[in-house]
Amino acid sequence: MTGTRRTPIARSRTSPITPVAVKLFDQMRQCRCTCPPRDWHDPKTWIRECEGCERWWKLHSHLHTELHCCPWEWPCIEHPSARSPYPRGSEADTRWEPDLEAQELWRQLEAARKAAREARQRAKAAEQQPPPTT
Repeated sequence: MTGTRRTPIARSRTSPITPVAVKLFDQMRQCRCTCPPRDWHDPKTWIRECEGCERWWKLHSHLHTELHCCPWEWPCIEHPSARSPYPRGSEADTRWEPDLEAQELWRQLEAARKAAREARQRAKAAEQQPPPTT
């Protein structure tokens, strides 16, 4: 029996940024957390339960599905300026690393959101212009 030679192809995963994904991202950007500050000495404050957080995670779940992300890509987006949420100098803080792929996806969604907003503004301006007379 002869074996076949397979050469693995390193493919970068590209998620299609759909209009639905942009809309979900825009809605996520409008969510506001009203949770009290986290006190690392009191585990009761570690849980985020406000309406803003619940809505953000629900929208994130829909965005994750819309972008066809893999289960281990959770969360699928991360703000580019994200910092370690752990106490400075703690073991968890020293191990924390930014998710560069999730940050890049955030940047792509942000760019698509801005492009969609500009397109809407151009369309609105075109509607308001009187038709040319000839």
